[in-house]
Amino acid sequence: MSHLFANKRIYYFYGERVNVPEYREKHHLSPEAAARELRYRVFAKAMAAYHADVLALGHHGDDQIETMLMRQVRGSFGISRAGIPVKRDFAAGQIIRPFLTQTKAEIAAYCRDQGIESRHDETNNSEKFTRNRFRKHVLPFLKQENPRVHLRFQYESERIAEDEQLLIQLAKERMDKVVLKKETDEVILSLPFI
Repeated sequence: MSHLFANKRIYYFYGERVNVPEYREKHHLSPEAAARELRYRVFAKAMAAYHADVLALGHHGDDQIETMLMRQVRGSFGISRAGIPVKRDFAAGQIIRPFLTQTKAEIAAYCRDQGIESRHDETNNSEKFTRNRFRKHVLPFLKQENPRVHLRFQYESERIAEDEQLLIQLAKERMDKVVLKKETDEVILSLPFI
């Protein structure tokens, strides 16, 4: 852990090196899945180290479009179709994603205007990864058709999530009415014949 000082504010930095190839091989994961699991482990450690109850991540509207399209192409259903949630429970708190209504270009322009140097991950250039192919070939077409398409996808994401939450709530209410007995090894239901 270290501290960064800027404009009379203290910014804390938590860094950790992880061995993605080793973890990937041990757990039989894709490089992306292994990196994601390890990244979120480090996030949880950072939250614990600073007793944080909220972690803000930089996912943006372009990420949302890519995620939702990739999931649809794979045949996802239910809440998975909603893509990246605005907030979700994580570790001892929550993850929030305040930039889902912004495009990557808007964030990059803001950084340039503020003199903030951004970093570029070279793996984002490789078409070996599905997300990068969507980013390079599909996203430009969608933005050409509608430059604010990210807002349409975000709206859809939030509606899907709300619908799924309602369906889960209704299912729980119905289950409470039909469950007569619920034990570890036995469940007895009372279902009316229709």
